[in-house]
Amino acid sequence: MRLSERAERLRKKLAEIDAELGPLEAAEVVFEQWPEARDGGLRPSGITTSSAWSG
Repeated sequence: MRLSERAERLRKKLAEIDAELGPLEAAEVVFEQWPEARDGGLRPSGITTSSAWSG
């Protein structure tokens, strides 16, 4: 296989991977924002667990 053919195959594979990552990145953003949206910003940002929080 010529180097140019291999490079083209790798570019196509990278494009496929990028297309798969888009929805995952969007889901990550939503997942990170969900606790704050759920409790009206009462908890600090990020996911935390504490027995003191009664929700």
